[in-house]
Amino acid sequence: MTKAERFERARRRMLLGFAVGFGTWMVARLVRELLPALDTGPVVAFAVLVGGIAGWLVFAVYLVWILRFTVTVHRDPAVEEILNDELVVENRRKALAFGFGAAMATQAALILFDWLRPASATLGANLTMLVGALSAVGTFLVLDRG
Repeated sequence: MTKAERFERARRRMLLGFAVGFGTWMVARLVRELLPALDTGPVVAFAVLVGGIAGWLVFAVYLVWILRFTVTVHRDPAVEEILNDELVVENRRKALAFGFGAAMATQAALILFDWLRPASATLGANLTMLVGALSAVGTFLVLDRG
């Protein structure tokens, strides 16, 4: 296995771990926002809190790894050229466009369904971040399967 292949695998693992951690953290935030309306007990609230903290820790660890990975890749121009070829750059652009579209669709849905149950600004912001970020990362992972 070449150095570039190892870096490609590492990038996929880091993005997947980042998505899992971020998704867990954001879902826990959304559930905590909705818990008073669901009328659950303190055990469920504590479990959601612990799950959110665990998700945030996973998210933070993978974010640091991604930042270190980026610095490492930038130090080796040959590997950087392989990891950022035209196809990867195009897949990244498509993924970001899809994530932006998904975030805008989420906002439109929140506006349309506001008459059913008005949502707080925090709920709307968290839901939009969750959908936008996971859509972008997930789309990139699907497009970059190779």
